[in-house]
Amino acid sequence: MDAIGRRTAALGARLRDLLDAVPGVTTHDLGRVRCAIVTAQVQGVPAAQVADLLGAAGVNVSTTVPEHNQFDMEDRGVHPLVRLSPHYYNTEQELDRAAELIAAIARS
Repeated sequence: MDAIGRRTAALGARLRDLLDAVPGVTTHDLGRVRCAIVTAQVQGVPAAQVADLLGAAGVNVSTTVPEHNQFDMEDRGVHPLVRLSPHYYNTEQELDRAAELIAAIARS
């Protein structure tokens, strides 16, 4: 279990770094210790549209709404967001591909 925890945290950190490097994309995860769940926003593109485009490319994501974590995100006014949840079986190449697809959406 410890190895899985370390692996998923590392994948989440890698994905955040990749997305934070993309102009027009913002991640919204707080805290000193972050889990693998990554929430992001593409400027000017609704989260549902980003999720649909990623889904059409074979990347499974979901979206968030204020009711999912109303004590934090609602106060910050950042909903809805795209929610990416890498797990231990995901590869770094899959994260790279997801980030590349999101970058392409941000550029469009």
